[in-house]
Amino acid sequence: MAQNIKNTNDFFTGSGKIYYNGEDLGLLKGGVTFSYSPTYTKQKGGSPQVTYNTILSDEEASVSADMLEINPDMIAQIIPQFTKELDSSSTTAITYEYLGALGTDDWVSSDHPSWDTGETITVKPASMLTASVTAGDTEISVEDASIFTAGDGITLKDGETTENGTIAAEGVDETENTITLTTGASNSYTTSGFVVDTEVTAVENTDYDVDPLNGRIRRITASSVLDADHPVAVSYTYNVVSATNIYFGGKTTVFDYPLHFISDARPDGKYWHIYFWRAQFTSDGMDINFDPEEPTVLNVKFEALASGDYEAGKTLGKWYISSSSS
Repeated sequence: MAQNIKNTNDFFTGSGKIYYNGEDLGLLKGGVTFSYSPTYTKQKGGSPQVTYNTILSDEEASVSADMLEINPDMIAQIIPQFTKELDSSSTTAITYEYLGALGTDDWVSSDHPSWDTGETITVKPASMLTASVTAGDTEISVEDASIFTAGDGITLKDGETTENGTIAAEGVDETENTITLTTGASNSYTTSGFVVDTEVTAVENTDYDVDPLNGRIRRITASSVLDADHPVAVSYTYNVVSATNIYFGGKTTVFDYPLHFISDARPDGKYWHIYFWRAQFTSDGMDINFDPEEPTVLNVKFEALASGDYEAGKTLGKWYISSSSS
């Protein structure tokens, strides 16, 4: 019997990743279920009654899965009715941690969560070195010289090695991606190092959002200081946590966040994407079974909420195939 195969790339076996509010939910047990449930209402009339029209009266979309990586931080992230509080034993200050490029949709995490909101958080443009620097060098090669301005103060940093300097007049070459300092470097730096423009300071809630609990930031689209996809370095103080507490009961506010599912790769190297503009954790309850013979899992279900930013037919989200895995 003949086989009617149109495209073997459309055969798919696999699971994927779920990002909720930009946070990867980690390893999942089994698959991910995407459900779309329309409800139709029949309009009838006449005698005997006949159906003369059918209208869409309700539609629901959801994504559900079983999470294997369960911890208080993740539970508080996906279930906003819970309140997370930390017991801290001390604090540690971090000066200029390179975060890379900031997007406007996804959060970029630092090396440490639990930022101390009572201390100053600074975000400044930064660029990685593209060539090693030897003590005495005045010309510094960077990935993107356009973020710097002649005359600005800078900080060179590579691990624990750091120093300050000043960019010379006409010391920015955007074609060659170099900056020239007024005096030679005091130390040597590898290509793991980076340069921070210390004259530019982004403003919280104007140029970037902060999630201090999880130690992460994201760019605000309207920022005039942080260009889209330009890298930054952040300074902050974090709490050294001795215990994480999750409290529950009496909180009525329910928040919603974007949800993004990305499948494993198809045979053609492309990926299924499911994106909800707004989504809420809507499980009927939370059951975590501690079993000596089975892995502990948390079943999660997120329901799509309509967004007023999109026209009719697009208000819940989108579903597509792309070569991008992010």
